[in-house]
Amino acid sequence: MVNVYRPFSDEENFLGDLSSITAAARLPFPCIVSNPNLGENTSIADVKEGHARLLEVLERNGLPLAFLAVRAPLLEAALEWADCPVEALDLRLGPGGEPLK
Repeated sequence: MVNVYRPFSDEENFLGDLSSITAAARLPFPCIVSNPNLGENTSIADVKEGHARLLEVLERNGLPLAFLAVRAPLLEAALEWADCPVEALDLRLGPGGEPLK
């Protein structure tokens, strides 16, 4: 799961981590999930921009995308423009693991 808004998510670090993880797990190919988010304040514009950044990296390196993951409230908006499968996630960062709205 790749969040381009997190530290060390630039192309060089991403590719190095991906290589290490797939080698350690003995995976023949990676399953990459785009999860561009800034927490509960993420807008659909943030998702579009971050997702596009990751797609550029994947394309340059011949890597596949499995799907895009977005916060549940953004699912319908993401489905309108995304050209890949989209899945909804609930953030569970509240007290006691309560889902954030």
